[in-house]
Amino acid sequence: MHNEKRELVFIILHYMAVKDTLECISSIKQYVQDGSAQIIAVDNASPDDSGRELAEIFKDDPQVTVLRNTENLGFARGNNTGISYALAHYDFDFCVVCNNDTLLLDEHFCEVIRNTYSETGFAVMGPMILTADGRCDCSPARDHLVTMAEIEERMQSERNRLKYEENRKLKILRTVRNRFRNLVRMPRRNTPVMVKKGNFITMQKDIELHGCFLIFSRKYFEKFDGFYDKTFLYNEEQILHLLVHHAGLLTVYQPELKIYHKEDASTNIVVRTTREKKIFTLRHSLKSLQVLKDLYEEIQQKAG
Repeated sequence: MHNEKRELVFIILHYMAVKDTLECISSIKQYVQDGSAQIIAVDNASPDDSGRELAEIFKDDPQVTVLRNTENLGFARGNNTGISYALAHYDFDFCVVCNNDTLLLDEHFCEVIRNTYSETGFAVMGPMILTADGRCDCSPARDHLVTMAEIEERMQSERNRLKYEENRKLKILRTVRNRFRNLVRMPRRNTPVMVKKGNFITMQKDIELHGCFLIFSRKYFEKFDGFYDKTFLYNEEQILHLLVHHAGLLTVYQPELKIYHKEDASTNIVVRTTREKKIFTLRHSLKSLQVLKDLYEEIQQKAG
């Protein structure tokens, strides 16, 4: 039996934030209207049973498939559930892996992807990412391959930050400080948005892309069957760039294509306080940085 032909397959990893997932799907349908796209929503074992809710909402919609993981597999393995399903059931040209808190903005979405692939032959492409605070500097994240020195420096920095956040005495001091601030209700100054230095308006090649919205061509799946699956959360971008580069493939940043990113919707549901969120992020980031370091050393050894 031949797989069904689709130009685009969208993989959306869902975790509890059902409103965001529905808005993401709606934006895809709005800007890809010719029926050439299949949408696969992967529920990553949401404890609020919103995966069942999604399955019920889309049970009669042939354009949307809802898959339900039996456990939270994290970012890479969670998305790989959808990618494996797409590879098994569809003959697609491009696979878009996007966070559920992203929205399409471009009526020429498909055309830009086709034209960019024709020009560059990319394995992975990323768009310009717009955020609520007016920034457009999330992607590209780095204009070179991450180095071992950068990995080790970041690991040390995050260990220090985690130690600070986990210190109980400091926690008490922060609590007292925050209560004092609430009592005096001191007005906060408006802080101007700081945009990173870099080139965000020109197409760039062999670049590290932001992981919230990635477009994979078939060239990627000739070498890989999904994301590197040793991480749970964070630093997937560095790992992806490292693997794609050493496989002789190309990443491309294409600012002609623009999407909107609400940022951290699922994390904000699970972790509600600023301190808890910092600890959650740092712990998982450190684990992923160790995976990245191990992979980096493995690639160096193979290269001789």
